[in-house]
Amino acid sequence: MKALKVKIYQQSACYRKPYSYKVWETYPLPPYSTVKGFFHKVLKAEEFIPMSISVQGESESTFTNFVRYILYKSDGEVTNRPQKITELFNVYLVIHVFSDDMVIKKLYDSLNNLEEFPSLGRAEDLVRIDEVKLENINVVDAFVEPQTLRMPVYIPAEWIEKYSEDGEDTMPGIEYTLRYKYEIVKGTRVWTQKAQVIYADKGVNIDFGEVLLDEEGLVVFPWPLLEY
Repeated sequence: MKALKVKIYQQSACYRKPYSYKVWETYPLPPYSTVKGFFHKVLKAEEFIPMSISVQGESESTFTNFVRYILYKSDGEVTNRPQKITELFNVYLVIHVFSDDMVIKKLYDSLNNLEEFPSLGRAEDLVRIDEVKLENINVVDAFVEPQTLRMPVYIPAEWIEKYSEDGEDTMPGIEYTLRYKYEIVKGTRVWTQKAQVIYADKGVNIDFGEVLLDEEGLVVFPWPLLEY
């Protein structure tokens, strides 16, 4: 099995949580929809491209910032006000992408020949791409060879349910519902596919199930789940 591994650095970023208004809160890692949208933009895709994505990474700290929020009302009035937001500082991401060979090749070429500075999250959340590499991914039985997370990662709840014996195996972390795919219904964006995940921190021990390891020894948790 192979995957495209992309290492990304951002000086600051806000991956805004839905329904956070008074203070725009950020996810600790970019959600699948944000990452998928980033890759679709890089590919200049005009239609949805199936891909499974694993997202892991860490940041140095968080801080509070203010931006000008412009509101366009239905009567044509335009108002603005300061908006308090939470941002991540010094973000390092490792993203693995699984798709068909043609998509992976095109994404590899596109990431290595960007025509503009890319962003991940808001338009101002610029990206520095540190590495783009095609890697072999191996399957390991974590019951025989337990693995320790080297950095925080999103673990799909489906993976935990698949390998948990009678619900006895659990995963410490924070539960999130992450958006993945949407459809336009009567001019409105409707999210039709979402993922239940656990945000597991660095140092968590994975001692059950079949896990994927890249060449660097990082545990990889793609979603949607892959058959292997």
